[in-house]
Amino acid sequence: MMEFSRRAVIAGGAAGLGVGLLSGGGHRARAATPPRVRSSAHSKEGKEMLGIYAGAVKTMMEWDQKWKGDPRSWQFQWYTHSLPGADKLGPDVARQQAINEVYGAGATVPHAILAGEMWATCQPHYSTRNDDFLPWHRMYVWYFEAIIASVSGEPAFALPYWDYTNPDAQTLPEEFRRPSSVDPKFGALFRETRNSWVNLGQSITTGGTVKHPPAALNLNSMNEPDYSGNYGFCKLLESGLHGSVHDFTGNETGMGAVTTAAGDPIFWLHHCNVDRVWAGWNKAGGQNPSDPAWEARTYVFVNGEGDRVTPRIGDVLDIASLGYAYDVLPVPPKPQSLVAGTPRRLTGITLATASLATTSLNDTRIIVNLDRPADSKNTSFMERLKDMGSGVKLYVSFRGLSVHGATDANIDVYLNKRYDTGTDDAHFVDNVGFFGTEGHGHAGHEGMAEQEASFEVTELMATLAQLGLNEEPTLVLVPSGTDTGDPRIESVDLVAR
Repeated sequence: MMEFSRRAVIAGGAAGLGVGLLSGGGHRARAATPPRVRSSAHSKEGKEMLGIYAGAVKTMMEWDQKWKGDPRSWQFQWYTHSLPGADKLGPDVARQQAINEVYGAGATVPHAILAGEMWATCQPHYSTRNDDFLPWHRMYVWYFEAIIASVSGEPAFALPYWDYTNPDAQTLPEEFRRPSSVDPKFGALFRETRNSWVNLGQSITTGGTVKHPPAALNLNSMNEPDYSGNYGFCKLLESGLHGSVHDFTGNETGMGAVTTAAGDPIFWLHHCNVDRVWAGWNKAGGQNPSDPAWEARTYVFVNGEGDRVTPRIGDVLDIASLGYAYDVLPVPPKPQSLVAGTPRRLTGITLATASLATTSLNDTRIIVNLDRPADSKNTSFMERLKDMGSGVKLYVSFRGLSVHGATDANIDVYLNKRYDTGTDDAHFVDNVGFFGTEGHGHAGHEGMAEQEASFEVTELMATLAQLGLNEEPTLVLVPSGTDTGDPRIESVDLVAR
């Protein structure tokens, strides 16, 4: 297969965007002066950038046919995240099949070799590297932004973000809801693989037949002081807010599945906002891991000129060094201490637990009674809690999440003993989604981390405690979507840390 170069097609592509600053893989990028500013997609500045974005996406999609397999084509960039079949076959087999389809069996052309290094490398969906979720996607979005600047010939392009944590911005930006037949300019941003009400301009939380509380898209993960671990900022952001937006926006052949998510242009604005939350957490004092081995880990991408680059995680931990900033950074909500007393630092104590292994998740409402562990003292829940002292934080932790086929299932969770017939917002915990759980239990996925979803409930439990809660807590699970993919949850614990 003949290799094509876009350099002769696009003039002045990525100048000024910082492209190539990490091309050596071992040098930190130097901040541009002034930095490019990423703005809300609902702002005037963001809408101007969306016009550039739409034109570039259209061109990249045309390259899928004209220069199939070029690293800056739409398909190549989509497949870098994941690709069809990776959930059932495993990433290695699916990657090779896709390479054979695009480049021909046994192809050794440079772009085929590059695809072998890049395709289906999203972290942590195809590895146990949970801590790499944020830096991998920052690299992915940063180089994609450079490609858009190059393809459009607009070197000052800055990718907008979609701030769905703002209840007034939980509708998909209008530029993404116009088919080409209605709007030739923005038609490239439209996808039919979204939940029907989303393309109709209804809220992704309360549109259609689903009625999630707007608080389902929250910044609670920013309250976590630690980056790593199942109760750390990175994991809670990934399994909570990040996954919920995927599930609420797209169906099982679009944003709602890892294998197809990056084929929707809204994916990039979503992950731009996830990156913004990380930057806000850092500004508020959150510290990234200081492990030299972690910082030295590299991944393969292409820059705005289509050249192979190998950035280190340590190269992308500071957005100023990458030459961009956000117009506004989010701030953490204020956490609340549950009980007064002597502060204690806990490594993790299970206060209550329940098995869900035999529970059907297609009922309209599921009542889960959390029982005290067998080795706990014969005391009330609140008495056990008070024994731990102040500074204790509580989490509801769902373990062993999996789906075994296409699904759009997700579950709203309420912590409520007295009012277990209602779903009032005052007792809402969060939403459990199944984005990223595809393929667990299938061949080729043995190396993947167990999928969990944890949510802090300290403030909610404090409110219930003020009402005199002494008995073991009860969860109310309210499923949405369909159960065609056989979604499963093995167990749920109430954990104190």
